[in-house]
Amino acid sequence: AEFITNLSNGIYNELLINNSTTNDFRTVPTRFPQLTVRGVPRSDGATGSVNLVAGTDGPSQGNSLDQHTVEITDNFTIPVGSHSITVGTKNVFYSAVNLFASNAYGVWEFNSLDSLNNGLASRYDIAVPAPTDPNNGLARIKARSNSFYIQDAWAVTPRLTVTGGVRWDKPTFKNF
Repeated sequence: AEFITNLSNGIYNELLINNSTTNDFRTVPTRFPQLTVRGVPRSDGATGSVNLVAGTDGPSQGNSLDQHTVEITDNFTIPVGSHSITVGTKNVFYSAVNLFASNAYGVWEFNSLDSLNNGLASRYDIAVPAPTDPNNGLARIKARSNSFYIQDAWAVTPRLTVTGGVRWDKPTFKNF
């Protein structure tokens, strides 16, 4: 949203408000562990072997990122002769919840088809949150950035404007 207030003598205020939400969730076609079988003989008559990989790949087994951002900008501009003095602030408020539960369904490796048939895995990984994790595997982040500035847009000629100013930014982060 944009709100512009025109005052007397060319003075004006511009208020900008933006609200955005993004929910990213990796959808997998099946909820199944990743299986890797090593040393599978080639079926095309060539020598050597290949690795067979099936199931949901490990990093996709539990992956989502929900983000919410609010931006508020306010600019107050005063024209003075060939100058336009702007005093303003921009404030960004950000929060995110990130789940990256790689290997949530498990990742199995077998050294051969016989090992797979006999259920003898050479390696098995599964990721679960630690019992002491109060967030149950979720990373929750809050951040904000506050900016304050003053600038001068000087119309030196009708075809040349020089803009200069100073700005102060203060980012703040909070994990919980």
